[in-house]
This record gives sequence, structure tokens and C-alpha cells, in this order.
Amino acid sequence: MKPKSKFVTFIASCIPGLSHLYLGFADRALLFFSLFALSIAGVMGLFWVTGVHEFFVILLIALPIIWFVGLVDSLSLVDKLRREGVEGPQGNNYDFINLALNNRKVLTVVFSIVPGAGHMYLGLLNEGIQLMALFFFT
Repeated sequence: MKPKSKFVTFIASCIPGLSHLYLGFADRALLFFSLFALSIAGVMGLFWVTGVHEFFVILLIALPIIWFVGLVDSLSLVDKLRREGVEGPQGNNYDFINLALNNRKVLTVVFSIVPGAGHMYLGLLNEGIQLMALFFFT
């Protein structure tokens, strides 16, 4: 099968998650698209409840960050797929253990938005609870 194009991956990254779908990583596509949609829905909900227009500044910060992280992740996946000589996660010789570890890293970063949640996801419950309590009680 023909290797995936970096140019098409870049163009598809205009909508977070679409580039991952192009590469065959549906789980990551769902993750990035969910972050994108939930950030928009959250800000719209905050605006609807409070009527404060300043919440839209959150979108000016959050959406470029989500887009940039998704772009870097998808471009690194293209390089990795080319290096390993496979067409995607459905390929016969793709190492699913590495995919699971990479997904665990991505989920840990996502959970790290809330202090301590990333530690708790990795199984470090005591450290996670301490960090979370320290953050919320401060």
C-alpha cells in the first residue's frame, strides 16, 4: 500500500481528529475531535448560563493548542508508520503493544489537565490524590 502523505495529513488537521482518521487511528481521532467539540460546547454553555462574553477568550487559547497537539501527533505518526513500513494500525506487522503504550501516554497528558488525574490514571493513586488535594485546597 502507498505510504500516507504528510501534506494530506497537514490539510486534514484543519479539523482536529480528521488527520488521525486519515491515518487509521480512529481512537485518537475520537479523542481529539471530542476535545475540540467539548471545549466549544463548554464555552457556549458557560456563555449561555452566565451571559459573560469573556469566556470566548478560552476558545482563543484552547482551540489552537488542541489543533497544534493533534498536528504534531499525526505528523509523528506518519513518520513512525513510514519508518516501520506499515500502512496503519490495521497492517499485519503493526506492533499493537507500542500503540497501546502511545495511547496511554496521550491519555496521561489529557488527564494531566486536572492536577493529579494523570498520576491516578497511571496507577499512582496516593501521589495523584495528594496533588489533587493540594491543588484544590490551595
